[in-house]
Amino acid sequence: MQRTSGDPPTGAIARVRGWWDLLSAEFAKFGVIGTIGIFVDNGAFVLLTHGFGAAGPLAGHEKFASLVATAIASVFSWVCNRYWTFRDKRPDDLRREIVLFTVFNAIGALITMGCVALAIDVLHAAGPVAQTAARLVGIVLGTVFRFWTYRQFVFVRELSDLPPVPHAETEAEAPSKTDVSAPDAESRRRRG
Repeated sequence: MQRTSGDPPTGAIARVRGWWDLLSAEFAKFGVIGTIGIFVDNGAFVLLTHGFGAAGPLAGHEKFASLVATAIASVFSWVCNRYWTFRDKRPDDLRREIVLFTVFNAIGALITMGCVALAIDVLHAAGPVAQTAARLVGIVLGTVFRFWTYRQFVFVRELSDLPPVPHAETEAEAPSKTDVSAPDAESRRRRG
């Protein structure tokens, strides 16, 4: 039987398309969480150092406040990634997941800090614009690193263990509503 343009892809094409759809959905969710995480980090820092108009609880201790704010944003990121971005790929060993997440998150932060240090110490970037640009480059590189390591080592589950990616049925393949012999959607999905 020859495939027509309306038929869903099969075989290798379907697997690549399913992988791509999953990857792009995860990356989009990861990006949303990362963007919100930047606001959580900076918002926590401002509240800790400046409070609501008066001095915050860590006023005068900005470096420590920065660490606390980053820790708050990291917890936010872990919870959101665990329960939204990679919800279907959560490993069984929670302790291992937390340790790896923390290690890779710290390495990502060091990548960002390394870009800033390179800009200041090697390129002699003294102005806030150049330093902010270096920080943004570091954030992008750190984000790519985090996404890859989270997918490869933290939130791991084989794609073959996941349910198949649903494809739209063509009119000819869709079971009739009155056909009682047609299998329900759940049994069709299990057969894959």
